[in-house]
Amino acid sequence: PTAGALIRTATDPGNAARMGREGRAEVERRFSLDAMVASYQRLYDAQLATAGGRKQRH
Repeated sequence: PTAGALIRTATDPGNAARMGREGRAEVERRFSLDAMVASYQRLYDAQLATAGGRKQRH
């Protein structure tokens, strides 16, 4: 951010509050339990598709 943007944020409580609300909403959307479960599901699905049904050696 530029110095001007930081000054505007510091001197405009309404703008700062809006940015805070939007930031919180983004974090809640990206890191909610549902989002994390969906992310792991996509990862597992991709790994299963890559394995192609072959039995993996361990």
